[in-house]
Amino acid sequence: MAVSDDIRSSYETSDGGFVPEFDGTVREAAFMFKNEYQNGEACLLELLIEPSEDDAPEFGDYLDDGLFSVIYTCGKGWEPADKGATAQHESGRSRKFNSGSGMGLLLNHALQLEGVEDVLMNRGPATQADVWVGMKFRIEDKQFEGKNNDGEKFTYTRRLPTEFHGLDEGEKAKPAAKKAPAKKAAPAKVEAADDGDMHVISPKLKGQLRAVAVSAEDHDSFMEEAFATLELDDNAEAAIADEAFFLSLKAG
Repeated sequence: MAVSDDIRSSYETSDGGFVPEFDGTVREAAFMFKNEYQNGEACLLELLIEPSEDDAPEFGDYLDDGLFSVIYTCGKGWEPADKGATAQHESGRSRKFNSGSGMGLLLNHALQLEGVEDVLMNRGPATQADVWVGMKFRIEDKQFEGKNNDGEKFTYTRRLPTEFHGLDEGEKAKPAAKKAPAKKAAPAKVEAADDGDMHVISPKLKGQLRAVAVSAEDHDSFMEEAFATLELDDNAEAAIADEAFFLSLKAG
């Protein structure tokens, strides 16, 4: 008697964990520390995903208000900012997520999917959590191999997007995010001798800008306040338009 493919498949085992693959829509996103993960010392992006109607029953009590949490580590030196709306590097400078971190794997896998790049990049930088909200994905457990400090190999699993199913209709209807006012082209930058600041502005003005940055909720509000209240030359305008400069002031 010939054995069907379905019967043969039923005898195979899976390397995946709990609900190894499902369809879902990202409903919320934020950068944060979690006490239960690496003693609260690792910056994470948490995506709260609503599983599809077909897949939701598999999650049972693991859903909180219908949402399932998936986290992605940001890597060494990263920390939440703007109440979790963004992530910044502790150096205060512009940095890229390491390709081996959870965020690196998420970005590299998502950007391979048709249509994802246009959605994400038109919404904002990779350090902005809500660029993911409303996106509909097929999520699957993917295994990777690494080495510990003793050089011993180990495997680990990440939940990563493998198919992009477009945007939730509610997200499509939302207006585009407010854009910052157009700024003049940045002048040539020179390296400062002491603190690595790439913008040439007076110490007095830098102190005024730091005070604005500390009280600002985000880069947009920093720019609006600075342009409205301070006298600025071309160098200062270029510095204010640089988000990395804003983050360095806020951190310092």
